[in-house]
Amino acid sequence: MVDVMGKSVTVITNKYPSAESRYQNAFVHTRVLAYQKRGVDVRVIVIDPAASEPAETTFEGVSVTHASSESAGTIIRLIDPSAVAIHFVSQGWFNTLRPELVGRKVFIWMHGFEIEAWYRRWFNTDLIPEKINKLLVRRRAAFKNRKQFLQELAIDDQLDIGFITVSKHFRDHVVAPDTGIPPEAVAVIPNPIQTDLFAYQPKTEEQRFQVLTIRPFTSAAYGNDLLVSAIKKVLTKDSSRFHFTIIGDGEQFESTLSELRSFPQVTLRKAFLTPEEIATEHSCHGIFLAPGRIDSQGVSRCEAMSSGLVPIANDVAAVSEFIHHEVDGLLAPSEDADALASALLRLAEDQNLFMRLSTTAADNIRETCSLDTVIDHELSVLFGSGTARQNAQQFSGVAPGESMTVSAAEEMDQAFAAALFAAAQKLRSQASVIARLEASVEKRSQRISAFEGSFARAKKRQEYLEKELDSAQRQQRELQAELKELREQKIPWKQHAIEAVRPVTTAPQRVKNLAKRLTKHS
Repeated sequence: MVDVMGKSVTVITNKYPSAESRYQNAFVHTRVLAYQKRGVDVRVIVIDPAASEPAETTFEGVSVTHASSESAGTIIRLIDPSAVAIHFVSQGWFNTLRPELVGRKVFIWMHGFEIEAWYRRWFNTDLIPEKINKLLVRRRAAFKNRKQFLQELAIDDQLDIGFITVSKHFRDHVVAPDTGIPPEAVAVIPNPIQTDLFAYQPKTEEQRFQVLTIRPFTSAAYGNDLLVSAIKKVLTKDSSRFHFTIIGDGEQFESTLSELRSFPQVTLRKAFLTPEEIATEHSCHGIFLAPGRIDSQGVSRCEAMSSGLVPIANDVAAVSEFIHHEVDGLLAPSEDADALASALLRLAEDQNLFMRLSTTAADNIRETCSLDTVIDHELSVLFGSGTARQNAQQFSGVAPGESMTVSAAEEMDQAFAAALFAAAQKLRSQASVIARLEASVEKRSQRISAFEGSFARAKKRQEYLEKELDSAQRQQRELQAELKELREQKIPWKQHAIEAVRPVTTAPQRVKNLAKRLTKHS
């Protein structure tokens, strides 16, 4: 264990938990508390471009300074820390801080989205020309510039930088190809799990029917559609024994889970839980269902394993580094909701397997991700006797110059990226054609509306003429009846007869005229 007496570290991040937002970068806060507990002097700086002056806040005993990159540089110069730890690096503010980082040990944690290539999260991409065009603009600008920025940091002779990420898969198949940083320069240290809080509690056999899911509902990355599909499949085959508890929040919560509201075997809670509340939920359940499409580690799943829950997840990205199939959990192929359901049903029928996996899950997480283990490694990297690059290399597991082959999965990723890019270009080229077609449809719609107006007016005119014809025909019948009556009475005066007959003789012509007009308008 490295000696940290008199050591200090400045932690720089883009966000930090607060009383209003307890969960933003909570894993950074976990580290800070652990560093302090070991006796390290920790200063936290949140880069806030809008901050005109540094502002101090406190969260759970940790002093946090919100400052612009210019002010952050001044703070670093004044406090002169032994090391600087950066989470979620950004090219803009890093370049401003750079003069104050020369001559210091600097460590950059790479967590995910801030370094991933544009196509990594393809499942969040709608194949709509406008959205594809925006993605391509970002690809040409932001992604390309970011890769160049990170590559230059890795070879910058004036800076002593060590890189850290949380899993081998993420380093070898995301960091290396997407940034150009060689694997031997990147230490692999997982996010720490508070195994004391998420203490192992032996499960009962009956708890294999109590299934828990805790997750955000903000992105397709979490595979929440697979979650819903798997639950429905299980309840179709076994509706009497299983109960599912789903807890989370996000703009997709209601729309994603609406299909499950009619199932009495499913409990839905829209909420964010404190770590203590999560531990309480762990004690009441036996299985943690965690589908997904991409994951550099999966902290919430590791926390559940620490408590003794058996994890069931899709075998994607780094998941298999933390779940070993049929050893401490069960894995299903990517995008396979049927296999997730089958895993649940398998545990229902095999209580011995469930009990064995539960015990092993808790043991393995403690060995690899316990807070003490992880913090020991991080402090060795931060304050070891070598340079930042040398200290990081000690935890890379890769010898300098060792060749790293691109896996089949990585080749598939690259092939998919090329295919998506080609499809995007084709869609973009067709966007103008689509726009012209839409304009043509709009003009035709306007013409149809005008025709419908003319037709409505003609129909009203027809109805008016039909009423006029009906009136004329009725008058004709009345006059004919009156003439017949006069003839039968044989009235002697001639003039009276002539006056009575005249309307009758003119009425047929009026009827003919009206009929002719009606026929014309029809």
